[in-house]
Amino acid sequence: MEDPPRHLEHEHARREVTAEAFSRPRARPRLAAVGLVLAGLMGIAAEAPAQAPPPNYLELRLAHSDGGVYRYVEYTRFLRSGPVVDTLYLGVPGQNELYVGVGYPLKATSALTVMPLIYGVVGKENGERGVALGLFVLGTVRRWNVYSFLGYFEPVAGDVPRYFFLDSLDLSHKLARWELGFSTGVFQSDGEWSTLVGPLVVRNDGRGAWRASLRGGSTFEVRLTRTLAF
Repeated sequence: MEDPPRHLEHEHARREVTAEAFSRPRARPRLAAVGLVLAGLMGIAAEAPAQAPPPNYLELRLAHSDGGVYRYVEYTRFLRSGPVVDTLYLGVPGQNELYVGVGYPLKATSALTVMPLIYGVVGKENGERGVALGLFVLGTVRRWNVYSFLGYFEPVAGDVPRYFFLDSLDLSHKLARWELGFSTGVFQSDGEWSTLVGPLVVRNDGRGAWRASLRGGSTFEVRLTRTLAF
């Protein structure tokens, strides 16, 4: 199996599931979460060595759905000693959030990387304060590239309830610089489930990648992502 392209080792663009994208009732806050997976899920890579990607990663996202426009800016710094410092802004109509956290990239296999992360979360609206836990998985399984983030948000203060999400699960097949596949996501809060699924196209280049998806289900979403590693 081949290792994934070097710049893809940074793509823990995790929260492609927003409350907007999953059509939550307007009376509830709209948001997306980043986080770190439960400790039990982290055990699968406990013995794996750390990876050493380029030190800087930038990700920009713009999406539109029935709920409005989704905005996402993320900067990640990979430290020489192994840990990762991650800062991001997430905005949807009625909700603006700042996430600051740390993680550690680990090799589960020679071609598959997992990265546990933990964030402090502050929201401008709704008095949101909390902690997000998650697990990012990236790499190659046979002939398929895997890009997935699983997370859980636990509120400390404010009106935003706890929630769980698969954000998202992307499977794609490489064709030279292109990748074709599908993207799916799941969001759960207060006993309600929402899903999105649709085709995915990826164009890799020397600096990063363009990712575009059209997903339907609880709503219809058009999303464009640009990633840069340097």
